[in-house]
Amino acid sequence: MDLFLLNRLLIRTSFLDGKTQFKKYDVEVPYKTSSGPTTITFDMYARPLWDWAVDLIKDPSLSRCFVWDSVKMFRHNGNSFIRFWNEPWTADALWEIQSKLPDNPDAKPCPFILYSDKSKLSSFGTQKAYPIIARLANVVVRIRNSDEWGGGQVVGELPVVQDDSAESGKTKYVNFKNAVWHASFYKLLESVARHSKTGIWTFWVLYSLFASLTFSCSSVMALIRGSGGNHPCPICLIHRDDQSDLTIIADLRTNGTRVQRSC
Repeated sequence: MDLFLLNRLLIRTSFLDGKTQFKKYDVEVPYKTSSGPTTITFDMYARPLWDWAVDLIKDPSLSRCFVWDSVKMFRHNGNSFIRFWNEPWTADALWEIQSKLPDNPDAKPCPFILYSDKSKLSSFGTQKAYPIIARLANVVVRIRNSDEWGGGQVVGELPVVQDDSAESGKTKYVNFKNAVWHASFYKLLESVARHSKTGIWTFWVLYSLFASLTFSCSSVMALIRGSGGNHPCPICLIHRDDQSDLTIIADLRTNGTRVQRSC
């Protein structure tokens, strides 16, 4: 895939002219074949995530769209105050994290929303890719969920491991695909990881708090369903180690029980 053409396409569709550009990364993952151990290299295209975030934060046109402090929202129902949630910064996660930051008015959390899903990019014909979409969670919803500047933007493309007829279906090959995904994703996070340790200008700590996924992807990552999960049954939440015990009556798989069991 031509890096220049990819750059121009994604810049045009993501309003990024003059902003952080895409870079090519070499992702090297070891794999043991029948002929012996080897290292396979994949091309990955991504925009340094920290630089992309700074582009948004420094843009004067978006300054009023950022909320840097967590809040708890309540409304009165006639008898008592009832808490409600309408933005990420009204939830407990950001409140608790900001409470743990240094007692410094300049110390603010900067939460990311990252989404990746398997897609076919029609602009590249049959070329398969895993596009990574990023948003900053402390941007107001009307901008955050839009396709405008400040909303969801493509920040990278995870390489797709082509099926090998000789290796397909083998556990080690499935694990290899997962290793490629994780190694590639780390390339995207390298710039964020650096500043989360050293800070920037002052003692700032940058947190990536959310992973927004399709149900199939989140099930794999949370190990709540599928052959590799702790609760592989699609009907109930029997643990994989207890599947042979027919005396156990397990909870049925519902939205509520699934969330509780995955926590």
